[in-house]
Amino acid sequence: MARARLVVLVCGLVMACGTAAQVWTPPVQQRDKDIAAETGGQVGDFPDAVMTGPAGTEAECTVAIRVMKAGSMTSIVSGVKLTAVTLDEHGHPVPGGTLTVTAGVGGVWRIRNAPVRFQVADSFDNGGGGRGWIRRQCWGSVSTLLLVVHDPQNLGKGADWVWDKNRKYAVGR
Repeated sequence: MARARLVVLVCGLVMACGTAAQVWTPPVQQRDKDIAAETGGQVGDFPDAVMTGPAGTEAECTVAIRVMKAGSMTSIVSGVKLTAVTLDEHGHPVPGGTLTVTAGVGGVWRIRNAPVRFQVADSFDNGGGGRGWIRRQCWGSVSTLLLVVHDPQNLGKGADWVWDKNRKYAVGR
């Protein structure tokens, strides 16, 4: 009588059956590439701030807002006004949720103790206006939110709300 033998080949995580396992990295989205191009940064340096993902960080912080020209990343310090309101978990304005947006020197606006979700409305003297539904991200007591504008005279050419994760354009407390 012949005996049958069961032979099992087990491959480890470091080696995949004799070949080195490759680390999987997710593909880079076109939006991330576009943001990197307009900010002059690397993919991931300036995360998209628009509410397309989770609610935001639980930590509280003050949000400093700067308006920047895409490409050159120079500050736009005049001709723009900002207002803000608190949003609920569905993206709707909260009754009585008007936020105080304080204008400061050098074109820096602040929202103290920003809520988890909020909407910032921007109005340019000659270029129109827009809104950004923002999810808070805190990397310290003050996080900088950037509105990167392609053409301040024509907002129809595009603008993006991004976080200055690496504090390249950060402002003091």
